[in-house]
Amino acid sequence: MFTGYSCKGCDKIDGVGWVSWCAIGVQRVTLNQYNVFAYKKVIRGVNVYPDWSEAVQGKFKLDEVTADVSWRITKDGKYLGVVAGYDFKYDHGKAGIRYSF
Repeated sequence: MFTGYSCKGCDKIDGVGWVSWCAIGVQRVTLNQYNVFAYKKVIRGVNVYPDWSEAVQGKFKLDEVTADVSWRITKDGKYLGVVAGYDFKYDHGKAGIRYSF
């Protein structure tokens, strides 16, 4: 949603500065439009999971670390991506596919 000012004399809308030089019938307007391109094209993330059984004893130990990259596949914000990581508790790597909606 955009809120700005409109001038009846020059038919322009601006969010900030031109109101000072355009004093002919200035009125406040609100446009209820949403930008579908506001979603990022690529989202990257890193996830760190501590071993909570060790954390309560005052020791910091990692349980799992993953990284992911997701690409926007629709204009309304759905993403498809890949995830890769390592599980320290079971000593093996992992890979997967991520779908976000």
